[in-house]
Order: sequence, then C-alpha cells, then structure tokens
Amino acid sequence: MRIFRSHGLAGLACLTFLLVACGEDTDDTQTVGANGPTESIELSPIIVQEGDGLPETLPSDLIWETNDDDPVFASSQAKRGGTLRSFMLSYPLTLRLVGPDSNSGFAGFLRANQLSPVSFHPDSRNPIPSLATHWAFGTEGRSLYYKLDPNARWSDGAPVTADDYIFAVQFMRSKEIVAPWYNNYYTERVRDVKRYDDYTIGIQGADPKPKNEMHSNYAFGPVPKHFHKLSDDWVQIYNWQIAPNTGPYRITEVKKGKYIEVTRKADWWANDLKYYKHRFNPDKIRFRIIRDMNIAYQHFENGELDSFGLVLPEFWHHKATGELYDKGYVNKYWFYNQLPVPSAGMYLNVAEPL
Repeated sequence: MRIFRSHGLAGLACLTFLLVACGEDTDDTQTVGANGPTESIELSPIIVQEGDGLPETLPSDLIWETNDDDPVFASSQAKRGGTLRSFMLSYPLTLRLVGPDSNSGFAGFLRANQLSPVSFHPDSRNPIPSLATHWAFGTEGRSLYYKLDPNARWSDGAPVTADDYIFAVQFMRSKEIVAPWYNNYYTERVRDVKRYDDYTIGIQGADPKPKNEMHSNYAFGPVPKHFHKLSDDWVQIYNWQIAPNTGPYRITEVKKGKYIEVTRKADWWANDLKYYKHRFNPDKIRFRIIRDMNIAYQHFENGELDSFGLVLPEFWHHKATGELYDKGYVNKYWFYNQLPVPSAGMYLNVAEPL
C-alpha cells in the first residue's frame, strides 16, 4: 500500500518496480582504496562436484527460445523527467552487495538495478529477454543455456560478456568476500557454469526443476570482472566503491548521512528494447535519510516527499486521512502481489523440550 502526491502520478505510472543503481564515481562520493588492492588473488578454475558438469562443447540439439510475442506492459503516456523524492530510515554501511553489512534497505534498490539473463512479464509471467536474447534447456532438466545480448553494457561502457558470468561464480565462491551464504549457494546450488564463446554460456543447477524455476533459481547476473580485484582486504577496499551496473540508473551524488542521489543513464543500452520501453521514468531519484517513520510522514504531508508506503495499519487507517485526501491532493493505492506472500520467521516446536 502506498500513497502518492497527485502531481507525480503520471510520471510514476510506468515504474513497474523502483530501480536504483550503482554507477561511476563522482567527487561527491566517498571512496576507500580507490587505487585497488596492492596484490590481488589469482582465482582458481571452477571446480565441479563429482557427477556434475556441463558438456565441454555446446550441445548441437538445443532448442533456442525467445519471447517477442507478449505485449508491452508499460504505459506510453507516462511522462519522463523530474526528480522522484524518497527516503530511507538509515544510511547504508556499505555500497557493496555482498559481504558484511551489505543487506541494508538500500541494497535492495541496488540489486534491482543489476539485471539477470531474463526477467518475467508481469501479466503473462513468461520469461522475456533481458541480458540474454535467447535461452535453451538441457535434456537432464537442470541445465540452461543463454545467448547474451552483445549490446549489453556496464555503466562504464565495458561490454557484458561470458567472462563476467564465469567470474561471478568464482567471485561468489571466494572466501575473500566474507559471504558464507553466497559461498554455499554458488557451490551447492549452482554447480557449474561454462563459457562457449564471448556471448554464450551454460549454467547447471543441483536438481531438476521446471523451466521457469530454473530461470529463477539457477540463472544469476554477471559480476564485472574488469572492476573487482579480489584480495584479503577486498571488503575494506570496496566498501564505498561504486561498482558498474547493467540497469538504467547510476549513483551520481552521495552526502554521507544525508542522502544518496541516482541519475538515469541517457545512453542506457536497453532504452529501446521492447520490454524496457516507457519504464524507469524519473531523471533522478533522491533518497533522503529520515530516521523516523512519523517524521517522514510529516515530510510527505508537507510536500517534501513524493510517495509514502502505508505498510503499517496505523498509517493507512488513521493518519492517512483528512483534507489532503478529501480534496484529492494525495491518493491512496492498494497494490496486490502476483502471488500470495507466505509468513516468514523462525518457528519453535514448543511441544517438545529444548
């Protein structure tokens, strides 16, 4: 549930989900170790567990698929431009996406701006091209293959190639990133990845799954090989480095403890692709640090923020009322998820003694 100031609705209509990005460094961004590590670690080749492994050569019987048939889902009437003013409750402790302190609320925006080989159409739920133009599936039910888009670019202009996917698995398995969950997932669940040429890769998972589940569970995004130099002090060196990304936004201004601002890339490589048209419309998105929800809501009522999430019943039923709403200056919207959201937490069996 979210409320919007009326003047911002047209520009927001095509934001299927809010994306925020990493990008190039600026004078306003704090950085540590800008020169990189003094001695980087040589990465080991990808080790495949016994009984696993993709074929050394690309199978000749693959049936390549794509999707150019689903309709464009973003509104052509949505207006592009302006600044979307939002907020965060706390300032992130790092701009890294893995390792210690990397699961802040802002990291969710950063991750959404790193694209995967495919995404899913919000209406049909069919896979649609993203970093890959075509895909195919192995006969054993747990491997998939991608033809990468040769036009895809990192935010620093470097091409996205198969080497970035090989490096992604090496990176995620490395102890230097201090990320046990990723170490485990990219070893136990993602079993193998192979480069067949600059723009063709294969990925093998641990268990057979339906095709769409393989896209969701085994496909992963690339990591820029040309940017990261793994070393024993990688966590500290890259704490405030701004990594290249593949999405529409990049970080352009950071004021420590006050705000982070991202700017839409004018020359984004996917601007004219069918399923990316009319989306990601704000030219800039500014995330102010407001450390209290009640104070943030006051900023919204004063016209200093453009939207406010009404996830707490107290706000939806009691605070989000009155003249602003009665006269239509502010509109309340209730969005539904595509699928039911399960409860989450830690559950203890109290019928048995500890």
